[in-house]
Amino acid sequence: MIRGDGADHWQERTMMPCFADRSLADGLRHLLKQVPVLPYCLILDGVESAATIPTLRGIFGRALYGVDRGVYERVFHPPERERLPGYVLRPADDAESGRMALEWILLGEAVKYEEILLRAWDVASGMGLGKGREPFFVRERSGLNPDGSRTARHYCWSADQIPWPQAGSIERTACRIVFSLPVSLMREHRLIESPTLADVVIRTCRRLRAFLPADCQADWDKLTDEAISLARETPSRGEWQPPLALPRYSAAQQRDFAVPGVRGQLHLPEGPGPLWPVFAALTWTHVGKASNLGLGRVRIEVRC
Repeated sequence: MIRGDGADHWQERTMMPCFADRSLADGLRHLLKQVPVLPYCLILDGVESAATIPTLRGIFGRALYGVDRGVYERVFHPPERERLPGYVLRPADDAESGRMALEWILLGEAVKYEEILLRAWDVASGMGLGKGREPFFVRERSGLNPDGSRTARHYCWSADQIPWPQAGSIERTACRIVFSLPVSLMREHRLIESPTLADVVIRTCRRLRAFLPADCQADWDKLTDEAISLARETPSRGEWQPPLALPRYSAAQQRDFAVPGVRGQLHLPEGPGPLWPVFAALTWTHVGKASNLGLGRVRIEVRC
């Protein structure tokens, strides 16, 4: 059985008020301290090259449903309004040849169920994949630091610890926000084909809100209003490719469907300003439809 100790290091912190003299960046980081992140890198053996993130998510979900249905509902389908699945499952950038490497990121309240969720991976590996239900193996498990580097230690950290890729004058240094995987942002049930900076900030703040404790959300809403206003004033330029449709199977709905999305980037020639903590958090939380399956992944590039 795989055992983890990451959540043991997370303790809920006493909420302090956002004082009026805080800068927006300080206020955002102050509240992001309340968002726990518990990431793992899982190296899998025995997984066919055709296996996909949705396939692995599906077998993991079925295993968790059998291990503990209550935890399954809390992590996959949280009952509270605007609560989102408490995880992201995405391919690791440095996957080795012949092996599948995943980054499995627990967010918010999901970190409390670490042991049960790890047990579900054990069960899922025995259930197997494909028509032949061939078992696979979690060969290695490592932790991930806030900068994305691997570590033997499995530990929980908070979203305010996510670093910007460059030290120094973050707010005024030109950068670009690159969506390395398609992002699916919707308005009135239609894909936004050329998202603006404000579109990204609105939906990222909404997503981060879902991982905050309830008693922090009112303060977050106030900062969100300020962040959206600033995003509309911040110089930016988008470059977006034509829309594409990404196939996905829903076990719950027993059908195939397509998630529309676009690849591209937003250039910020005068820097991200005090919005940078939101964009830093986005590199781990993703944004948009199917973000828990890896869509809406962001890379920050500076001096562009």
